[in-house]
Amino acid sequence: MTRLHIFFPELIVVILFMILRIPEAPGQCPSPENTQIVLSDPKTFTDNQGEIVFTFTDGETPDHYDYRIRLYDQKSSRFLYDDHHLPDQNVLPQPNIGTASLTFTNLPSGQYILLLKGGACNQQEFRVSNDHKSIER
Repeated sequence: MTRLHIFFPELIVVILFMILRIPEAPGQCPSPENTQIVLSDPKTFTDNQGEIVFTFTDGETPDHYDYRIRLYDQKSSRFLYDDHHLPDQNVLPQPNIGTASLTFTNLPSGQYILLLKGGACNQQEFRVSNDHKSIER
């Protein structure tokens, strides 16, 4: 048997795989109108134990797409978390990424902007202040 006969079936398999594979759709931005933002008790923020949970109800979930996730604090004018930073460069621990949610913990008092970017999502901002009075979308 020639080398071509041995190689030919493997080549067919590779070509079929490339033709038949289903491409993953690039991530769309979660819509602000379909995002619920829940904050922990205001007292927890004074002890740097605040928590913010972003729940995305429109199917554009952070666990399904490769978003760049950043949390900016307007009060201190810096990013508290950026998933492109090394762990020791972040003030906060890595957020918990659930099926349809994103949870930031150990938050101090502040005015936050969650920034998501990736795929077809150029950038989406979610603004929240831990005074429980202002949530902008």
